[in-house]
Amino acid sequence: MIFFRILLVLFFLTTMRTNEAQSSADALTNDSSQLTASVDSDSQKGYHLVTPPSLHRKRVETLYNRIHSQFPSAELKNSTKEMIVYRMVVKYFDTIDQAKLLRAELRKNTKTPFIVKTNDLYSVIASSQMTQKSALAEQEELSEKQIKTTILKTSQLLPNWQITNGSNLALREAVTMAYAMSLKGFILTIEPLESRVPDKPHEVLNRLLAQEMYRLK
Repeated sequence: MIFFRILLVLFFLTTMRTNEAQSSADALTNDSSQLTASVDSDSQKGYHLVTPPSLHRKRVETLYNRIHSQFPSAELKNSTKEMIVYRMVVKYFDTIDQAKLLRAELRKNTKTPFIVKTNDLYSVIASSQMTQKSALAEQEELSEKQIKTTILKTSQLLPNWQITNGSNLALREAVTMAYAMSLKGFILTIEPLESRVPDKPHEVLNRLLAQEMYRLK
């Protein structure tokens, strides 16, 4: 009797696992079909490759000269964007002459001190950083040079330069090209052209990109 009950339990567990495996397989098949359908429906051109935006024009131009030989359609573009910056303020003055004296002194220990006029005051800035972390690190380095600073977070319109592929691509073409460029040491990101492709949630684009990258392996 006990042996018969054990057989029943084993049969029940085996049946459950078989059903679960079949359900998982069906779910994976459905997900794969949905992703394939998404890629097929998204095959129209409307994507481009871009390098991350940079404030350093000369660095981007140097990269452009390297990429252009491998990437003939590449274009160098610039734009103006509102960005958060962290200024290392040393001191405020009422007159520009006082500010210039301090700036000249700072040049002995820092690379790019500059002056900004705000509300009739002249701020002497030791440097400007793009993240709070780098600002805190810079503040510590300046402190070691006996330069006391206050970190001022502000929003500024700044010029940005980046490189694009210069043409509209289907998603699969964009992924293939980005992968080929990565093998040559160039990292580019894929972005939708808003004028050609409706906005998609990030998770949808991430799934589409993941499937295309898996296909290339």
